[in-house]
Amino acid sequence: MITRTTIIQWLIDKFRYRQYLEIGYQWGENFKSINIEWKVAVDPYPRALHPDLIVMTSDLFFDNFGSSEFDIVFVDGLHHDDQVCRDVNNASYRLHKNGCIVLHDLLPLTAEAAGRQPSSKTPTWNGDCYKAGVGIVEQYPWLDFEVHPHDWGVGVLFPGGEKLDLRPSEITFEKFAEKPPYKFVPVDFEYT
Repeated sequence: MITRTTIIQWLIDKFRYRQYLEIGYQWGENFKSINIEWKVAVDPYPRALHPDLIVMTSDLFFDNFGSSEFDIVFVDGLHHDDQVCRDVNNASYRLHKNGCIVLHDLLPLTAEAAGRQPSSKTPTWNGDCYKAGVGIVEQYPWLDFEVHPHDWGVGVLFPGGEKLDLRPSEITFEKFAEKPPYKFVPVDFEYT
């Protein structure tokens, strides 16, 4: 089964990445499964602890650990479009030139799942992260950005050393649901 974890690990193995940052640890299932030389996670309200977890917001982390650099950053923290954009922007300043940023929750299936707050009408809350994904497509069409249509949508962005100033798209969920404007990646993980 293809999940965010298998995609991240595939990227680490393929590109021989050595430094990993995970934004949004929660229970740590994904983080603990990642096999890499050096890793750290950031979460202000984790539901479990780990020696490589820093308990603070991602904004504070980037402000306080500004010289840290990473090969791969996984953005799965607060599911609000503006926070996702800040995390992507901050990550782009701390990313090695050949590194990538992985985003989660880019393909919500219902308006309730895509809301700003969790809804009792659905067991899944993706938030409006999709607006950050669409923002990448709209504002940075020249960058390599592809979405795996698995595990609620896993986007992989290669900024190529570019420092981003991403803003959320103003697209509505209804318009997004008609046809997500993403370039989708086949299941075999082939990158062009």
